Amino acid sequence: MRNLLMTIALVITFAFAQTLSAQVIFEDHLGNKLTTENIEGFKYNLQETEAKKKTIPRNALLMYRNASLQGQQGNYLKAIDLLNQCHEMAPQWAYPVHDMAYAYLLQGDLENALTYYELADELAPEGMSSTKTALYALKKEKQGELPEGLYLSYLKIEQTSAKSDKVKLAQDIVEKYPYYAPAWYVLASLEDNKSEQLKAIEKGLRSQPDAETKGKLLIKKASLLNEEGRKTESIQILGGMIFDERTTPENAQRAKFVIASVAG
Repeated sequence: MRNLLMTIALVITFAFAQTLSAQVIFEDHLGNKLTTENIEGFKYNLQETEAKKKTIPRNALLMYRNASLQGQQGNYLKAIDLLNQCHEMAPQWAYPVHDMAYAYLLQGDLENALTYYELADELAPEGMSSTKTALYALKKEKQGELPEGLYLSYLKIEQTSAKSDKVKLAQDIVEKYPYYAPAWYVLASLEDNKSEQLKAIEKGLRSQPDAETKGKLLIKKASLLNEEGRKTESIQILGGMIFDERTTPENAQRAKFVIASVAG
């Protein structure tokens, strides 16, 4: 009996200690909670997600590298042919499909670009290489809600190496189209002044951003707030993202990674 009582006491003590150690760091109006215990595995989960990449046949990898070289040299039709062969060898691999969409876009073929961006999104629904942003923008262009060629102009930023040139391209876009959120995200990322970064972020968030861009803007805002010592505000933004079903899976993982760092 004495041993039994001691065992029960130890269990109660352990449970009480666990309760004390697992402090609530976030709670929303729906009762969703995050505790210090919850977030311990977030960094691991992110690494686990990266480790789940499917095994790609060696021939497909080699062909993909060749296709990338052809694309870098401006041989888009050759690149598309190689990427298509690569897709046939590894039909569940999203990167060749995404790159085909990109190559078609650079060729001015909006229909095929949309087709392959949609397929890439099906293969990688968690989000990859701004696929969701591309789909959102190109559909808007097709429907006449955004000027045709705007997303292609935006992509020139990625193709530019000098920071000053990137800034100028992004500024040119927001001067003509102040509601284009991806360009505001670029400016927020390249700006050195934190106050100006936050201004760019807020302008981007007010511009009805696509889900992918919105998540990036919110994560950047949360990181900046934390750097300013506004840890509670940062956690509220990140926690809200994690439990919001509209957050893309990739951004939800990023939010988990950042909140583990902020609250750790």
